Amino acid sequence: LLDLLDNLRFDSMFAVRRRAEVIERAGALFADNEQDASYIESGLYERDQLADTYVKQLHMLLLHCQTSTVEHARFGYIKLEPPLYENGRIILGAVVMLVPERREDNILHQLTGALSALLVEDKKLLERLRAGDWDGSKACIEAGLGAYYKQFLKKMGGV
Repeated sequence: LLDLLDNLRFDSMFAVRRRAEVIERAGALFADNEQDASYIESGLYERDQLADTYVKQLHMLLLHCQTSTVEHARFGYIKLEPPLYENGRIILGAVVMLVPERREDNILHQLTGALSALLVEDKKLLERLRAGDWDGSKACIEAGLGAYYKQFLKKMGGV
């Protein structure tokens, strides 16, 4: 959880014409080099081809995959200015979520699930992401995941 919060990434793209451009930028968001960026991009593209990653109610792409290029879960957001219009749909931005490929870690999947729920439930987070308010976005994510962690500890009998 702390590693995820320490490595949140936010970016903006201007005059995007195709979804592939967004996926390419998403691949580079957490990459240390071009090879890793290409590998992540391939994973994101493959996942997007399996099932459309567009989330209608949020007007965004939810780009996600498992990859060996990260040690811990990663979360980022790419704001599109102006929005991308594709097949009559408006895309205001893209969430990027990565989890390590090397293991099936139920806690990591619960964490990314909590992040997904936070996007739907926390209207302030969505507003701040869309506005490009990266500090405000980070504060919303920290608060939301802090509440999730407290609930998790209660379930485990630790608090």
